[in-house]
Amino acid sequence: MPIGNIKSKVSSRDIDRIRDKRNPPEFEPGFEPDDAIDEFSDLFDDLESLDMGGERKPITASEIFGIKKGENEGGTGSPFGGTLGSPTGSPFGSPFGSPFGSPFGSPFGSPLVNQAPKERVPSTFDKAIDKSGEALEASGKLLVELVKSLKSKTAEDFGYYARNLILTSIVLMILGVATGMIGVFSGIKVLALSRLPLQLITAGALSLGTGVMTISASAIYLLSHKGMIESVVSAGNESSDYTDMGMEPDDDLLELIDDYEGNEYEDLDDLMEELLEEIPDIKDNTKERIDDEDNLEGNVQSGGVESIGREAVLNRRVLFTRLREMLPTNTPNYHHRDNIDSESDEFIYIETIALKALAAAAKKEIDEIDSYLESLTDSIFCYELRMTRVKGLTKIDDIERELTAYFREDSDDNSVSVEVLLEGDFYKIIVNKGVSKIITIGDIIRSEEAEEFFLDENNVFPVIAGININGKPVLADAKLFDTVLIAGKQRSGKSWHVLSFLVTMMAFNTPEDIQLLIIDPKDTNLFKTVGLMPHVCGVHNCDNILDILRDIVDKEGKRRKKILIDNRCDDIWELRDSKGIKLPILYIVIDEIMTVKAELGININEFFELSKVIISQLPSLGIRLLMVPHRAQGVVDKTIRSLITYAAAIMADKEVVCETLDIKRWNYPLVNKGDAALRVQGINKEFFAKSVALTTSNSKNREVIRDLATSFYRMGVYIPDMRTIGLGYNRNEDYIKEELKKLTDGYELQYNLDDGDDLIDF
Repeated sequence: MPIGNIKSKVSSRDIDRIRDKRNPPEFEPGFEPDDAIDEFSDLFDDLESLDMGGERKPITASEIFGIKKGENEGGTGSPFGGTLGSPTGSPFGSPFGSPFGSPFGSPFGSPLVNQAPKERVPSTFDKAIDKSGEALEASGKLLVELVKSLKSKTAEDFGYYARNLILTSIVLMILGVATGMIGVFSGIKVLALSRLPLQLITAGALSLGTGVMTISASAIYLLSHKGMIESVVSAGNESSDYTDMGMEPDDDLLELIDDYEGNEYEDLDDLMEELLEEIPDIKDNTKERIDDEDNLEGNVQSGGVESIGREAVLNRRVLFTRLREMLPTNTPNYHHRDNIDSESDEFIYIETIALKALAAAAKKEIDEIDSYLESLTDSIFCYELRMTRVKGLTKIDDIERELTAYFREDSDDNSVSVEVLLEGDFYKIIVNKGVSKIITIGDIIRSEEAEEFFLDENNVFPVIAGININGKPVLADAKLFDTVLIAGKQRSGKSWHVLSFLVTMMAFNTPEDIQLLIIDPKDTNLFKTVGLMPHVCGVHNCDNILDILRDIVDKEGKRRKKILIDNRCDDIWELRDSKGIKLPILYIVIDEIMTVKAELGININEFFELSKVIISQLPSLGIRLLMVPHRAQGVVDKTIRSLITYAAAIMADKEVVCETLDIKRWNYPLVNKGDAALRVQGINKEFFAKSVALTTSNSKNREVIRDLATSFYRMGVYIPDMRTIGLGYNRNEDYIKEELKKLTDGYELQYNLDDGDDLIDF
């Protein structure tokens, strides 16, 4: 089962902690911006008790230092005394005596040396000092929070603040001039031009300068993005839906676009309100477009069989151009990738999950993990995370295990898996979402990447091996695949994997390039339909399989070897390049080998021996084997597996994957139909991929194959004489003629006979 509700994987408390870590609140927890104001209010309330207004009373020294009448009767009345009452009348009193109530008292002349110092009640002045300190501390906090808040401000924010600052400075300067004029006429000294008015004008001028510099810097920043904005605006004028540009609408981008177009909004709130009303409509349009793409199936066809006519020359470019549009699509947006916004809920949820997993792997609390999610990409099959590395945390297995536990739906869910790679200062984390989706040859073949690969003449037999976890097609040259092994149980998707492999090679190569000899023990309609293609020289069950393989080894193998010797060539590729002699590459396709084994009984050993000869000795002659067993063990011994250049295990368990690919370790679970583990010549490491299908059903598969076969015949295809392979050749031209007669509409089927080229009219 695929990933479920990611929000439910972690607590809301942890989500809030990570959200605050990424976007710190403007004020520390427990601190309110009004605290500083409250502290100042309390301060002034206390100062009022000093009776600073009204009738003034003379203040004595004893009142200043908190001395009450009668407390100094034993001494000289020195205002510097601490506890007072010194018999010596010391003018110094306590060396620490202070009106602020020092607890030390006087060390000299106290009538009661051991008497505890009398606790002094804090005066109003003391309270004022304390309140001043508290207010100062609160003001400091407020200043710190204001500085922190600058991190989250954008160029637009600073421009908006600068505008307000400029307006305020102008008001101050006008007020300063007005106050100065009042001072000139009234004669009030404090309003003289050199005093308060000058201060107001100076403050206004400084604020004006700051505002102008800030708004200029904001304008420069926005103008530096002018090129990007202009391109988006231009594209937006051509289409009302931003998905036409291959992108999702973004709030910030929409705001920049509207600003650039010179909107006449005078109030920022009105602007934002308008934008928020427009964005949902844009997003709805985007969703409708993507949903429409998801529902496409076989509808991207510019012409059918009727549009195919005779071609003077059949080459790769002609075949690609003619036949590509006949291959139906199912998931055309398979390659779509979303870069998730760091401010979105999805981003925060996944970052929280990742940090919780890293903390569990490191055996620490989440607050102790110094890491963050730098980027998050969402594609059809996976999430790709880029996390900063945690110092000392390098046990990849532990990280993968913890991440898998967080992302999977429940303990019974085996579809979700995680791969962690170390890349410099980062963890690259690939989360396989466990999604099952059918990607067709038609989906991929229409991409620019596939077109470039298939039309490259250096790629002799271009094929699509699958789609990797990131949604990228795995394109390969089958010229490198001397032996192909595709293992998997029934209903695992292996037959579709085999079919897409064969159809891709046939559709974009001529029968002179490739020929298939198919052994199908179950006599399925699918392989009978494949037999209609001009690239198939024979379709058999397993009744005479040993005789067929003997003829291949003893007759066709020896014939081709003699041709190479006569032309002094080492292999079939040198024969093509240096002598211009094109012998077709012959693939012997053996399906359901377990059934073959059961039918042959005690003769199975000869089958295995003949298979070994073909695998080890005949590839240089252009004769190859493609085997489709349930598993490799018991079919191909371990010494031969190293010679297999294309190995695939479809929807298999780890043990079968390891023996098929001849590897020791495999982590990705293959739980969905078509999930494949691949080891491909030319790619250094085994990898996980989703198999590619021809269509979404066997009935549609047969229909497309019939159309492809008919198209070849309508183009006037040349079919080489393959009767040299012996019993393996059994093309039934009458059967093919009857099957395709209603589709050929009078076109000719061309093939080769001993006495030359003959044409059969329908």
